[in-house]
Amino acid sequence: MSRKRVCRFFANFFIRIFRGKKHVELEKFKSNLVYKTNIEYYLNEFQKPGVKHELSLKDFSLYYFYGLHQTTFDGVYSDAPYVLVLTHKSVANEDVGIACVGFEVVTQSTILIKQIQGVRGMAPFLQSFRWEKMLLETVTDWAKKASFKSVRVIQGKDSYWHNERLDKDFFMKYDVTARRSGFKFDEKDKTYVRTLA
Repeated sequence: MSRKRVCRFFANFFIRIFRGKKHVELEKFKSNLVYKTNIEYYLNEFQKPGVKHELSLKDFSLYYFYGLHQTTFDGVYSDAPYVLVLTHKSVANEDVGIACVGFEVVTQSTILIKQIQGVRGMAPFLQSFRWEKMLLETVTDWAKKASFKSVRVIQGKDSYWHNERLDKDFFMKYDVTARRSGFKFDEKDKTYVRTLA
């Protein structure tokens, strides 16, 4: 076999592996099952300094969800096809959605985060954590595991739900969170971008 054919064989082999890995990871969103990650690590990492709470970190979970609009969790509406939903156990021992982060795949190497949302009435479960940064970090780690090369975040003003009254809130939730999480503003694309190692 010629050297050129050997090189082409290995190049195609690695492309299949990486595409396969992405495909497998993206397919998990269609399962609506628990995302297997150490959520307690993220909660500890992003707990607000000096804030005490009585919440058991074992009661939190992350779920995969696929599809637009209404999810299987009350109060969680997806603005993007791929969503990670943060949940907490209710008194009835059921997982209740308290926040989510949603994204779309824009290229073979890039995802775009279009949604960072807390659920109305769930502030008592979120107020002890920098939950926006936590969800952004969680989906960034997922993207790295799935072999994506970069993660982008929309500006707050580009959110589907943005309006003038909520401009400051959306700016804090998207723009400030992205900047504080190491994302750089791309003047050409008008999004925040972080390249994954």
